[in-house]
Amino acid sequence: MRAHACPGGCGEEVAYARLSCVTCWLRLPRPIRDEINAAYRHRMQDRGRHIKAMYEAAKWYRANPLSDV
Repeated sequence: MRAHACPGGCGEEVAYARLSCVTCWLRLPRPIRDEINAAYRHRMQDRGRHIKAMYEAAKWYRANPLSDV
């Protein structure tokens, strides 16, 4: 199974198919999580929407580092 570092900054390894660990996922504001989920469901029809949603999440994580929690 492939994995990557959680973008939330916690240092956890997460499965390749996941954006982040559960703890960091729940740190994301609900509207961002909702958009990622909606974009994922429709990713075959609108791949750009999913990419943009993931980018917005990464941008939020950079602006809100774990050390600020």
